[in-house]
Amino acid sequence: MLPQPHLVYIQVHQNRFRVYWPVEDKQYGVESGAPFSSSHLAVGNIDVAAKQLKQAIDHGVPASIFRKPIIAVIQQCHFSDEPLTEVEKVVLIELSRAAGAQQVYVWQQEPLTQEQLLAKRYFQ
Repeated sequence: MLPQPHLVYIQVHQNRFRVYWPVEDKQYGVESGAPFSSSHLAVGNIDVAAKQLKQAIDHGVPASIFRKPIIAVIQQCHFSDEPLTEVEKVVLIELSRAAGAQQVYVWQQEPLTQEQLLAKRYFQ
């Protein structure tokens, strides 16, 4: 039987992440020591951002030989006045994968609540 995956909700702000685990109802914020946002992009330096996001995700996922898969729902909150371009979506997906997520959903609407995440509203 496959282990239940970890569900993580990631909000991308200017040079920081808010990472929330709805099943465990815990959150962790990480502010980047080195900036990863640019004057036009929420994620201008994917290498720095991926390192910071991986650190944040690892903080909330217990260390184990058999690590559960991670499902990430990622939302860009910085520069989010207009719909994301395809390039921005790809950056968010690749960022999440580089940080350890096996499955990624890009969310572009209002922030999700714990109930909506648990009901898999991001999947609709």
